[in-house]
Amino acid sequence: FREGEIYNAPYSRYRFRWRESEMPDNHIDRMSNVPFLLFGHLNELKEAQSMALSCIRENIDLNQENYYLKTVARKEHAFGGIIGECDKMQDLFKMIKVVSKTDATLLITGETGTGKELVAKAIHYNSPRSGKRFVDINCGALSEGILESELFGHEKGAFTGAISQKKGKFEAADGGTLFLDEIGEISQAMQVKLLRVLQEREFQRVGGNDRIRVDVRIIAATNQEILRLIDEGRFRKDLYYRLNVIQIHTPPLRERLSDIPYLCSHFITGFNKKSHKKINGLSEEAMQILLRYSWPGNVRELEGIIERGSILSGSDLISSADLPGNIREGERGETRGLGLESAIAGVDWTNIAETIEREGTIDSMLERVEWELIKKSISAHGGNKSRAAKALNRSYRWIRKVEKKMEERERG
Repeated sequence: FREGEIYNAPYSRYRFRWRESEMPDNHIDRMSNVPFLLFGHLNELKEAQSMALSCIRENIDLNQENYYLKTVARKEHAFGGIIGECDKMQDLFKMIKVVSKTDATLLITGETGTGKELVAKAIHYNSPRSGKRFVDINCGALSEGILESELFGHEKGAFTGAISQKKGKFEAADGGTLFLDEIGEISQAMQVKLLRVLQEREFQRVGGNDRIRVDVRIIAATNQEILRLIDEGRFRKDLYYRLNVIQIHTPPLRERLSDIPYLCSHFITGFNKKSHKKINGLSEEAMQILLRYSWPGNVRELEGIIERGSILSGSDLISSADLPGNIREGERGETRGLGLESAIAGVDWTNIAETIEREGTIDSMLERVEWELIKKSISAHGGNKSRAAKALNRSYRWIRKVEKKMEERERG
């Protein structure tokens, strides 16, 4: 035996042959330490095996937890928590099922608060990419420099404060889905860079030279009218065509009022769990008030109102007194249900006669009325002229034509 040397596995059996000879005392001392060395090695091996088994058990637990969380996430996002029974929502669900099976780039349009991100998540979790990450970024909330770094990442020393390499959203979403919210807010320079990534499916980190390829599905969303931005020169037409392979529109709440009772029930259930209350619903009067309201803030506004009512309610029902004052007073919804005849009857004839005299002919006055209806429709659809035109059973070009005509008349 040589000092410090380990002989094979500790479980091996050693056989020693002794010869009668005189041995120095130090050799005998070293031989007497061998059993202690072997037992010490056995103890170390036992500890190593215990640690290995502990790591294996922890890994199994983590895998089981990961599988459970993914399963729960798929169930929760089967339709992204989207609630709806009306025809428009059923059409939306059908569209989600169809596009989820593809890798096509999507553009989701709709007013603020209509659930565009929920639709994007529903598409991801119903797609073959559901096992990978869903990564989202609000493009309108970041400056151009920060947005570029967030999307593409940066190398160490690329700019002041870049103390280490950082991967961007594109790399984080590799194999999964990248959701670009408020795409209409990005600058012209960022539009060019994003267009290049969509075309080539590769990019460079800020301050880097290596080209990085990724497999990412792009879903973009906007509450703006992209065609108007293109006309104004604020959005690239070629980028629009890249993003708008398939367009999905999320309807505003005022166009699906029949879903309000279902949405209220869903929100109340959630708030009951969160605050440990037992709210059973809304009073009949409160529900009628909600059905008369025009909902400029859409589903997000309704959620906030139900949360407020759940907090303030002193009983098992949310009453009309628990609703905000502007909702109770019927703001922007108080004339709902009035017929055209009743509206005209409410206008003083003297005012009509003075308007005709000022305009010269009744046709001129009717053009004014038409223009006011157009403006009201545009306002009701959050500034989206395409949807405003559709509501009036007209085209976007028709609205633009009338708009230019009225602007020229006002300047003249």
